[in-house]
Amino acid sequence: MIALLAFFLILFASPFKSKSRLEAGNAVLGGQLIILRRKV
Repeated sequence: MIALLAFFLILFASPFKSKSRLEAGNAVLGGQLIILRRKV
């Protein structure tokens, strides 16, 4: 749930961020998805 919320926040803020910050955000979300999959 937290990962989904973070995804939408990044998605809506993306036009205002640099490419490197977007890539970092994607990496964080990817890590959160891996953790969520392990819990399920």
